[in-house]
Amino acid sequence: MEKMKDIFEKKWVRIVSFLILFFAISFLFLPDRGQSPVYSLQYFSGIDYIKIGKGWFFDASLIDDFKSIHGWGIYLYKFKSIHPDIISYSINNTGLVYITWLLSKIFFFLGPIGALLIGQIILHILSTIYTAEKILTKNSRLLFYLLYGVNPIVIKMVVFPYYYFWAFIPSLVFIIISEKRFFKPNILFQFLIAILLVITFGTRSTVIFTILLIFLLFFVQKRIKIFIPLIISFVLIFFLYNKYFSFSKNYHPWHTAYVGLGAYPNPYGVKLASDDEGYDYFYSVTGKQLSTSIKGNYYDENNLKEYNEVLEQRDLYILKNNPFIFIRNGILNYLQSFTFGTIVNRGYYINYLLSLIGFIVLIFLVFKKEFWGILAISSTTLSFCLFYPPIIAYMFGGIFFVAFYLSKHLPGLFRSRLLTKNSV
Repeated sequence: MEKMKDIFEKKWVRIVSFLILFFAISFLFLPDRGQSPVYSLQYFSGIDYIKIGKGWFFDASLIDDFKSIHGWGIYLYKFKSIHPDIISYSINNTGLVYITWLLSKIFFFLGPIGALLIGQIILHILSTIYTAEKILTKNSRLLFYLLYGVNPIVIKMVVFPYYYFWAFIPSLVFIIISEKRFFKPNILFQFLIAILLVITFGTRSTVIFTILLIFLLFFVQKRIKIFIPLIISFVLIFFLYNKYFSFSKNYHPWHTAYVGLGAYPNPYGVKLASDDEGYDYFYSVTGKQLSTSIKGNYYDENNLKEYNEVLEQRDLYILKNNPFIFIRNGILNYLQSFTFGTIVNRGYYINYLLSLIGFIVLIFLVFKKEFWGILAISSTTLSFCLFYPPIIAYMFGGIFFVAFYLSKHLPGLFRSRLLTKNSV
């Protein structure tokens, strides 16, 4: 055991071992096209048709061709057609279009999906090594590699080319600030960080509370020379982004709140935390069958408005008549934020167990007086956990925090117990 420990004391051994394990586990999930073509074509085709200040467009004629491609060829597919059918889109956040566009320029020999995949892999490798080797102490490094770097749950999201992965960016920025005080009063550097945070928010809006926590951390640390320019830069870029680059305008919480009821037993007939639960309820009320196919009637503005109104009425009715169910779900969801995420549709008791594990982790962090860590983990799910479970895809930034703070404090716990035992 001591010889094995001595081997992993060497930095190059840790990094090489991490890389070997990462790629070995990655191939268990590859090739992976990511999200269903109905929900991802808008991004990968959109890199050629998005118009700054005018709108987000994509080629709907590619849907059948996209669906027909399987295997490794998906990473080379260029999303071009002879007779394009250009339509607009405004449902989800726009940021991934710009990230994919940039990566497609860098990795020009690949298709958009391949470029996004390579970008995510490189960023995961670099951020894992930097966090383990430059931020954590030597007693915590190996555990972080295990909990995060080569964790199959994490790797599944890394090689899943979609916007879920990018939620960890503000989490990394927060860790660097809180642990290393890396940022210096450099206006250009702060401006670039502000751009990064805005793009991340534009990709996954649930990171907003983590971004606000970053600002709060600077303020508490009394680093005014960084805090003020960063705030000004962020606000300026945020408004410019919203005016000229963001075309998302149809988000409402009512759908998410309703289907989230299905994560636990409830008397309202919601059985699964699935989008179909919302569509089925809408059909039972209005008699309208919604279709989310690439040109489905779901995207019609009038239908979308009516859908949200119907679910709003249903959610408010449940909240008024049975507020306990939202309180119960919110508490269970919040506690699961301190784990590696809710397991959907595998039985209620698994998630009750996860809530218990999350409670133990929360108490442990309180015991270690890691209050910034508690705030950090909470910030990644606060925008939705009161009504929707923190599934793995939704809390990728939180998984980074959980792995980091466990790696930071667990070795000390075991070491102190060992010392106590030896002294006896």
